Amino acid sequence: MLYVYFLYMKIHLILITAFIILISGCGKKDIPEPVAEKKQEPVAEKKQVPDNTTVMINYIVSGAGNGKILLAKKGPVARFTMTKVSPDGNDVESIFYADNYLYFYTTGPAGLQPVKVLVIKDIEYRKSFASFFDASEYTKYLNPDGKETICGKECDKFIYKPDGSTFSVYKNKYVLKAAFEGTVITATTFKDNPQIDDNYVNVPPGINFVDITNGQK
Repeated sequence: MLYVYFLYMKIHLILITAFIILISGCGKKDIPEPVAEKKQEPVAEKKQVPDNTTVMINYIVSGAGNGKILLAKKGPVARFTMTKVSPDGNDVESIFYADNYLYFYTTGPAGLQPVKVLVIKDIEYRKSFASFFDASEYTKYLNPDGKETICGKECDKFIYKPDGSTFSVYKNKYVLKAAFEGTVITATTFKDNPQIDDNYVNVPPGINFVDITNGQK
């Protein structure tokens, strides 16, 4: 069984006080030559480059879990199709990612209910499905642990020493292997720039996904 973990983001405000020091010189009474003002060079604004990457990755799940995951990412949206293998048969479900939210279905008193939860990018983010294509957000918390080749791609391996979980990351972006809490998730195929239909990865329209972010522990 895979779990998606989220904690509330702690926001720290940093107040910066700037001091301007004016220096005046004493000297002759003659009127000083005017000093040409230095032109301040305009600071170039950092424009956010739109995410146009398209990838498709197949994973196999072993250990505490047993099944498969297909990640299809097209630009800023993604879909995870999970097949859980059990003695009772295979159970297939999908999780969608868009606008920093995960969209999925959960079983409640009224049956199957559509819900969404905000992705929080803290240390626990490494266990989130969204981190599979966004590993650079949390590798800064981890320690380098050599290299590892997964499905033909050379990855940087990281370890989170407090619990021993490890993550093999390709291009400082894609998680191709993750081992935590007894579960091992390993990529078996990696496709760059595959053809992916928009309808496949976009959040299904016309459905009211209830925001349960505040109910996460």
